[in-house]
Amino acid sequence: MKVLILGSTGFVGRNIAENLSEKITVIQTSRAGQGEYKKSEIYFDLFSRDSWMNIVDIAPDVLINAVAYGVVKLETDHDILYKTNYLFISDLYKYLQDHGCRPFWLQLGTAFEYDLSVQEIREESPCLPRTHYGISKLMMSNYLQSKGEAGNFSVMRPFGMFGKYEDESKFFPYLINAQKKNSFVDLSSGTQKRDYIYVKDLGHFINKLLVEKKINDLPSVLNVGSGKAMSFLEYASLLQASIPSFKTDLWQWGKIDFRPDESPLFYSASKRAAEFGFMNTAIEEALGETVSYYFSK
Repeated sequence: MKVLILGSTGFVGRNIAENLSEKITVIQTSRAGQGEYKKSEIYFDLFSRDSWMNIVDIAPDVLINAVAYGVVKLETDHDILYKTNYLFISDLYKYLQDHGCRPFWLQLGTAFEYDLSVQEIREESPCLPRTHYGISKLMMSNYLQSKGEAGNFSVMRPFGMFGKYEDESKFFPYLINAQKKNSFVDLSSGTQKRDYIYVKDLGHFINKLLVEKKINDLPSVLNVGSGKAMSFLEYASLLQASIPSFKTDLWQWGKIDFRPDESPLFYSASKRAAEFGFMNTAIEEALGETVSYYFSK
């Protein structure tokens, strides 16, 4: 089986690529100059249509779209956001179809496509995103639902993810690096409850679906979460157990206010991913591996 990963240098795409079986031919994308990429890579730039034919030429069986813009705080250009998450990526889907290239399209969406005031979220929950990131990802989900070939795509919506390669502005690396660098960080009260999964578990799950040839059995939308919510304070309490020479005062809880309209609770209440074989690594083990990664950098 030949699997192409778009966004293979990013946080999620890179972790997926590293956790796919040797039985699978993994092809990653690169924007390096002609002749500078590896045999396991193809030149591809979403913003350069001249490169799109390279996907047609390799004819992948499965395409995993891990391309995303707007997750990181500094990614604030709305023009780039909508082109990356919807306009150009939907054009690419149509381009491949028009050129006879019809891989199974695994779209990595986001929990932020939902109305997060619902709190207990299932695949049938209403979609009412309140961020440009969530809106743009939902637009692509809706495009696939209306234009995609039935049984040849799935929108996988992971909830919060953590692990190696994550941007250092995100919650877990932010806390870890404060301890590593012996620096103070201002935080909210930390009472918000969220659903986080270890990004490596997502990679293992996708690998299982591919190896067992169950990828085509996926529903059109599938939530992937731990199935429970914990407060940021609770996650931090488990995290500190793995941090060498932990210093309590570096994490300044209660120093800043919640973001406007921030939901106090949301998590995946769906069991469908577990029915397809998704498994969570014990949170203590996953956080320990994450701490080890950032302290080793």
